[in-house]
Amino acid sequence: MTPVVGHRPLRLACAGFSESDLDSLRGTLARLGPYLRASWELVDDPRDADLCLVSLDTGSASAGGARRVGCAARPREFPKGTLYRPLRVPQLLAVLSETSRAFAEGDGPEATPAQPAGDTQAGPPLRLLAWPLDLEGASRLRLHVLAVLTFAPASVGTLAARIGEDAAAVASEIEALRREGLDEQVAGEAPAAPRQAPPQAAWRGLVRGLGRRLGFSL
Repeated sequence: MTPVVGHRPLRLACAGFSESDLDSLRGTLARLGPYLRASWELVDDPRDADLCLVSLDTGSASAGGARRVGCAARPREFPKGTLYRPLRVPQLLAVLSETSRAFAEGDGPEATPAQPAGDTQAGPPLRLLAWPLDLEGASRLRLHVLAVLTFAPASVGTLAARIGEDAAAVASEIEALRREGLDEQVAGEAPAAPRQAPPQAAWRGLVRGLGRRLGFSL
């Protein structure tokens, strides 16, 4: 993938990371460069960053206006969607890709996935509990689903729209994550009842009435 040109590099900061962690991350960013739609640079001050990775093992820090993603050696002991530390390349690639996509589409640092009209018919909002232990061989779809859910809960319809995949494929991936105990339905949200399609005769009458108003003979 060729990175987007004509824009400043996106800025990544880390809070609570050791110098060896940062050195390793610089090397990883260089290797991931050809696979990202935007270039990334590592900055020192989280307040200047577009994305801040925070080590929850050593205490959190303010990320200013940046998107903030927690990292921990035992992520299940921390807030939902926490990444592993040391960072795993597939997780980092997924989160950087999702952040690049959000900025390319004009979403601000604090933006959350927008729900298209009628999206609730595709199911209730879903929340990521944890990333899988093993991401070797994980599909592009799985990585993108995990990346989107890291930032905010989303329904199958929202995920499909943001990732650009078929809703049935996304639903299948969500079900696989549920079997692994990695996602859950947001409490208090129930699926909306599907709308009944109008009877065929009523639909034809509606079309004829609209046609007459526009001066057509139907």
